[in-house]
Amino acid sequence: MNAPLGTPLPSIPTRLGRVYDIALVQARATARTHGYALAVHGSQLRDLDLIAVPWVEECSPPVVLAEAIRSVVRGVFTTKATPPDAPTERPHGRLGWAIMLMGEDARALTSVTAVGERAFHPYLDLSVVPRAESRPPSVDALVKAAHEFFEATAALTPKVLRERDSAAWDRFDTASVQLRRVLALHEQENAP
Repeated sequence: MNAPLGTPLPSIPTRLGRVYDIALVQARATARTHGYALAVHGSQLRDLDLIAVPWVEECSPPVVLAEAIRSVVRGVFTTKATPPDAPTERPHGRLGWAIMLMGEDARALTSVTAVGERAFHPYLDLSVVPRAESRPPSVDALVKAAHEFFEATAALTPKVLRERDSAAWDRFDTASVQLRRVLALHEQENAP
C-alpha cells in the first residue's frame, strides 16, 4: 500500500515492527493449534526471537511446528536450517530454525533497507523446546534400559551371534563387558 505523495515513510524500526507484529500474530495462532505456547524474547531490533514451549500433552513434533510457522508467515528456512528436519541444536536441548520472512511487507522492507549489495532481510529466530519424550534420557533411564536389554538378550544373543558371525559376537561381547563395568560403577556411586 503506497502512502500519498509527500507523506513521510515510517522509520525502518517502525516498519520492521509492523512486519514482526504480523508474523507474531500468525505464528502464535499456529503454535497454539500445534499445542505450544509461543513467547518473544530478545530486543526485536534485528530479528524476532521466538521460543515455543510444549503446552499440552499431545503437541506436534518440533519439526512439524517449525514447518507450520514457516508456511503461515510465508517464509523460507535459511541455509543454516536446511533441511527443516535438521535444526540447529541449542543449549538445553532446544532446536532452532531461522526463517526469513518473504511476504509482501517483508519484501517491501527489504528493498527499502538495501545498502550497497547487502539488503536486510527480516527473519524469525525460532527456538523450540522439545516434547518431554524426545528429550535425552537421564542416566538412570539409560541404566534401567541397559539392565532390561541384558535380561532380554542373555540367553538368545550368544547362540545366535556365535552361529552367524563370530566377529559380531566379539564386538557385542566386548561392548557388553564395558557396559556392565559402567553399570557397576554407576550403582556403586549411587548406592545408599
